[in-house]
Amino acid sequence: MKKQVLVVAVAAALAVPAVAMADASIYGRAHVSFDYLDNDGDYSATNVSNNSSRVGVRGSQQLTDDLKGFFQVESNFEAAGNSNNGRLGTRNTFVGLEGGFGRIRAGYSDTVTKGISRATDLFGDQAGDSRNMLNGIGDQRFRNALFYTSPKLGPVTVSVEYSTNDNTNSTAADSNDDQAYSLGAVYREGPLYIGLGYEARDFANGTDNKATRLGAYYDMDAFRFTGLYQAATDAADNDLNTFGLGVRYTMGKTQLKAQYYWTDNDGTDADAAMLALGVQYNLTRQTSFYAAYAMTDNDDTATYRPAGGGHGDNIPGVVGGSSPSIISFGVMHNFKFDF
Repeated sequence: MKKQVLVVAVAAALAVPAVAMADASIYGRAHVSFDYLDNDGDYSATNVSNNSSRVGVRGSQQLTDDLKGFFQVESNFEAAGNSNNGRLGTRNTFVGLEGGFGRIRAGYSDTVTKGISRATDLFGDQAGDSRNMLNGIGDQRFRNALFYTSPKLGPVTVSVEYSTNDNTNSTAADSNDDQAYSLGAVYREGPLYIGLGYEARDFANGTDNKATRLGAYYDMDAFRFTGLYQAATDAADNDLNTFGLGVRYTMGKTQLKAQYYWTDNDGTDADAAMLALGVQYNLTRQTSFYAAYAMTDNDDTATYRPAGGGHGDNIPGVVGGSSPSIISFGVMHNFKFDF
């Protein structure tokens, strides 16, 4: 009799539906580099830089047979000993639901438009990051926002994202004068990725900025070819057209890569270009070492820098017409602990 009761109890435990199961993990990246900075003027220096190091916790739980709840809290941390504000949730942080209808989140997060540049950037968070040439338009997280992503429609997903007030205030401005929205579609099929996005931000002072972004990559044997185009208008009503091309070649654990971006600014003598060259050795799936060189070539009134976007260094004293540069030796380690 006791054996029968035990068998029934074990069977009942195994039959508990998935609603009782929850998954969670701690994850992150430590990314530090030793850099030589030169502003092509009266400044040059070496520096140890923290480059978007982060730590986070995420989890999910099956609520019903066809509905899942999930959350994420992600924060920067200072890996080089510089100042850190100590707040939680300084990076992608949200709570949401996922089911047959797609995926909906509420919180603070990257947009679909930003994701296109991140997917096609061969130097993300390194010297030569494409954000150095994208004028800060289309690459900011949305605060106080709702994010919707459709279920897969074949190889395509569609996203609609809206911020009621894209600033640090907890309450929106009158008539949502500081709202923002981002719309996009992503195609992924085999070696091909294509992303198309549109993003617009209103500011309480009556100005706005907006961008249309198209990006793609294609994997062919050991090569990855990337491209990006962005047509943007800044708060001063300048039209900014940015183009980018890149190539990466993988041989074993070593990757050779290069990318070139240029911006056509309708301001007077305000065009610029950026070249980035690098080699990366992937010791394991978690740990990589790299060396990179990047420089910008500025027209008379342009002051673009080859570091700053995702990379902790921001070369000081850059003036119009200069060609600042950076040489960077870095290490990245990704970690994840499930519980």
